[in-house]
Amino acid sequence: TPKAKVEAAALAEDVKLRLDGVRQRLPKDLLPISVRVEQHGNENAVVYRIVGANAYDDDDRAAVRALAERAGRIAGISSVEVDVPDRDLVVRVDREKLAQAAVPISLVRERVASALEPMALGAVRVADEEVAIEMRREARIDLKQLASLPIQMSRSGQGMILSDVAHVVIEPREVLEKHFIGGEIPVMLVAYIDNAVDAVGVSKAVRAEIEAEAPAILGSKMTARMDIDVTDLIRAQLDLLVTDAVLGIFLVLLVLGFFFGGRIAILAAIDFPVSYLSAIAVSHALGVDLNVMTMLGLILVTGVLVDDVVVVAEAFIKGREEGLAPKRAALRAMRQVGPPIVGMASIVAISMFPFLVTENPEAFLIKPLAIIVVAAVVCSLAGCFLLLPGHLVHLVGPTALPHDRKVVVFLRRIYEAYMARMLRYRLVVV
Repeated sequence: TPKAKVEAAALAEDVKLRLDGVRQRLPKDLLPISVRVEQHGNENAVVYRIVGANAYDDDDRAAVRALAERAGRIAGISSVEVDVPDRDLVVRVDREKLAQAAVPISLVRERVASALEPMALGAVRVADEEVAIEMRREARIDLKQLASLPIQMSRSGQGMILSDVAHVVIEPREVLEKHFIGGEIPVMLVAYIDNAVDAVGVSKAVRAEIEAEAPAILGSKMTARMDIDVTDLIRAQLDLLVTDAVLGIFLVLLVLGFFFGGRIAILAAIDFPVSYLSAIAVSHALGVDLNVMTMLGLILVTGVLVDDVVVVAEAFIKGREEGLAPKRAALRAMRQVGPPIVGMASIVAISMFPFLVTENPEAFLIKPLAIIVVAAVVCSLAGCFLLLPGHLVHLVGPTALPHDRKVVVFLRRIYEAYMARMLRYRLVVV
């Protein structure tokens, strides 16, 4: 949330100020300490691993960043990051040569700092025998040119250069841990997808762009291999949602069609997708996009949506079989089953209420699920009270009633006999 971002940034700045206050008193050989704020949200991402890339080679790193720049131009991509290990420019001084040349080490440090100052590489760490400079930016440094940096020159133009008393190299930064994939330090390209767009569509565009441009940009040495696509989870949830929706509609058509006729079954089944689409529209208006959690929420409420439709239709048919007019049958059906339906919807909404008001850092994970569940239940409730009764009243004629169907009468007799026997021996059944 914006409030959490502000609080995290303020806390990070406070830690940085405290660290700067004690940095001079820390041991010189201590590994560099940095403070940063990492945001972990429900942002979707496509992650590629660049196989065959040398994590410390300037040309390989530049090629990967060029590919990242192409991916960043795709509409719907909020940012693209290239995850490569940090490097240090190290000037390692030979004290014996310095002593022979009678040159103080402070002069070497001063010359090196003056030569690299325009590049603004990063923090400088000074030890007894070396100067290490953090290469925060992807700057290209000509080591040969730096090695020929004049340190002390005479009036005749002769003198000492940096390579005479020091060794200049680019080395991996010392870290507490390193990660390896396939025996090499991985170079990762991460494309973040904006939450306000179609994540699945943007993911397809990213895949197509990288597959088309990677061979020309990376060359034959390197290949871009997709490791993670978070939208695969969304695709899986969408497939499951579609399967459950189709299965739910099929069950409604099967059960109501068998017992009450095809016309009633079709009218009742219309409320099912309407509730789904209405819940998605309401959630979108509240700023919740379709993601893994919202898909899971729609799957969870599938049973509730089916139950609402079946109960209302059954109560209406019962009233019509008793001889009531369509309008009176619909009114009596809503009076009979309305309170239980509202009660069930209220229980579901109340159970999700704590997730809607919680303010802990993990709330963003569960809030979309709670919002979509409540929206689906409320939309289903509105459909049962406003749409379904009107459809049943105006579109179901007397010929559509199934009271003369022999199969229904036969099954009802079997069920009544079964229940009578169960109630007769209820102590044994319990």
